[in-house]
Amino acid sequence: LMNGLEVIPPNKGIFLPISFRLAPAINNVVSELFYQVKLKPNTKNSENKIIWDQAYIEKDKKVYPDSGVMFIPVRHQDCSLKSEEEALKLICDAIKKSGYKLKKDFCIALDVAASEFYKNGKYKLISENKPFSTDQFIKYLCNLINKYPIVSIEDPFDEDDWDSWSKLVELVGDKVQIVGDDLFTTNLERLKKGVKNNSANAILIKLNQIGTLTETIECINYAVASNFEVIISHRSGETEDTFIADLAVGTNAGQIKTGSMSRSDRTSKYNQLLRIEELISSKNTMKTNKFF
Repeated sequence: LMNGLEVIPPNKGIFLPISFRLAPAINNVVSELFYQVKLKPNTKNSENKIIWDQAYIEKDKKVYPDSGVMFIPVRHQDCSLKSEEEALKLICDAIKKSGYKLKKDFCIALDVAASEFYKNGKYKLISENKPFSTDQFIKYLCNLINKYPIVSIEDPFDEDDWDSWSKLVELVGDKVQIVGDDLFTTNLERLKKGVKNNSANAILIKLNQIGTLTETIECINYAVASNFEVIISHRSGETEDTFIADLAVGTNAGQIKTGSMSRSDRTSKYNQLLRIEELISSKNTMKTNKFF
């Protein structure tokens, strides 16, 4: 839904449907929310923040054509969102204004991409105008988790800040999905280290990141055997190829991260999931997740 583009975390804010069990219903409700949230610059009236501003959106898409997201929360001076909490409040507002309930129908997932703003052992948040120590940043994330219906956080720390990952899992790993993307890079050896150190409880799988289907399957199997949740994901430069939708279903991953409800390289995966479900003819095709 949102993309911070290395400027302000969370790098991405994501709607996570939790009470819908069939692909058509999930596609419908996510589309409703996606097109509910449009940001207009310098909107002071909170009642009008969720509106359509085609010119502003198109301007950002020209600057960042690969983002595939609805808007960029804090990238330009004329944008009305100035903090992570404002972005999270907007997501919650969109859910409620669309007629759905927080925690019951939808929760929030964050892709923090912390490696992008980790410098010299500190996490620098532009919105806070100060660097955070690792312990301060852990406290900051825990505060967000306690205030908002966040059930999944991807890359909350730098890819080599292993100790901070383990600390967060110890604090909230029983209720929040802690996802390693940059941490693991679909690499079996890094995943084994993460399992040994209790550094996460979920992994993002990118087929073209490790390079072969065999290595990808090995990584997925090890994650499942280690009681990790698995998310099959696209990558930048994506095409209309739909194989990751088949991979997500074929491995029973239960989760797929394939972008927003716009552009054919994103929607092609959702359409493939619809076709697969038609073939399966099941009344409950979604795998149960222990966190939501």
